[in-house]
Amino acid sequence: MNSVQRRCFALLAALVLVGANPAAPTSYSAGSGKPLPPDKGSLRYGGIEIGAKGVKAVSLDISPLPREVRLLGRPGEKKMTVNTTLIDTELRGGKVFIKADAIDETAEAVEELFLWLRDRQGVPAENISVVASSGVPRAANLNALLGAVKTRTNREVRLLSLTDETSLMIWGVIDARLRGDAIVVDLGTGTIKVGYYEPPTKTSLGWLSIIRNDRLPGVGVYHQLVCKAVEARRACGLTASFQREAEALRSPRITAPLQAEIMRRPLLVNHQRAYFAGGTVWAMIALVKPEAASQEQVRFTVADIEAFRKLVCASPEAFPAVDLSRLNIAQRTAAEAELAKVKRVFAPEQLVSGAEILAGVAEAFRLKDRVGGKSRELIFVRDGQYGWIMAYVRMRAR
Repeated sequence: MNSVQRRCFALLAALVLVGANPAAPTSYSAGSGKPLPPDKGSLRYGGIEIGAKGVKAVSLDISPLPREVRLLGRPGEKKMTVNTTLIDTELRGGKVFIKADAIDETAEAVEELFLWLRDRQGVPAENISVVASSGVPRAANLNALLGAVKTRTNREVRLLSLTDETSLMIWGVIDARLRGDAIVVDLGTGTIKVGYYEPPTKTSLGWLSIIRNDRLPGVGVYHQLVCKAVEARRACGLTASFQREAEALRSPRITAPLQAEIMRRPLLVNHQRAYFAGGTVWAMIALVKPEAASQEQVRFTVADIEAFRKLVCASPEAFPAVDLSRLNIAQRTAAEAELAKVKRVFAPEQLVSGAEILAGVAEAFRLKDRVGGKSRELIFVRDGQYGWIMAYVRMRAR
């Protein structure tokens, strides 16, 4: 057993012990604005994730017996996210550096969420974990970010590898009853994370199969690659369009590397279900399935991916218009709010990048195929972006 497998088994063992099931949110004391204390025997924990394009926080009550997790917060405040720009890097002397403004902005966001967990959610400071995802650039000045966070919160930041993070995503996103026949695909800003759980048999132990390729670009990195390709062509006096270059990069950067994994990981194409998380899929659902803006889990098809790609590529310089006339008032209100969020987070060219990534994933994993005569289930988990950090907090609590 190699070191990566040992780490996966350690994570697996810790998370199996958690066995947590979500329960009703903890209510606030009437008129006090403060959360009620945890139930007798429960402990309150919080987690903060530093990602490439945002900082997220969750708070949980964890009870040893029965094994139960309660997600804290008022409606709309169970989790918190602050958008930042850590992916905004620069090259100096042949080394990658995170821009100073991005470091300050991110450290400030972590402090804001730390105070939200401590003061608004009632999480003891010593029970708050701060973790940097695998999508955070491992830049030459990364220690400056870690130091800034430590100064503001007095908490150490743990750096998670792509393997660690994907392992946690599997346990935090996929329904336990369906885990043996499903994959998880997290389309982040910095990287793409894919993995699944292979259940035990009479002759083998259960194990986690994870694509360990940190060169699979998330939407932010893919956008940068396309911009560089456009600049290179124009520097040579050639015509170039963002859309055409984005399509040209799809096969070598997304489809081919993922297809190379299939020989060793057959469930990537034999699965019945694929659980998707990440901003790219969130944006697609908002644009092509606006009626689902309030749904926690949204089923979609490859046809929806194709419709998304057609929509954003029709006018790649502008945010696409979405027809909401068929929706009722409640649906339209929720859809308008969701589309406004997408517009704040993604530039039109980033939507084009995300559409090409999704098309490449669909092609590589043959998502149109039928398995055993059944169409595949493609499921967007709206809270999937919090999946691995919630699993990490539960693991730490044990």
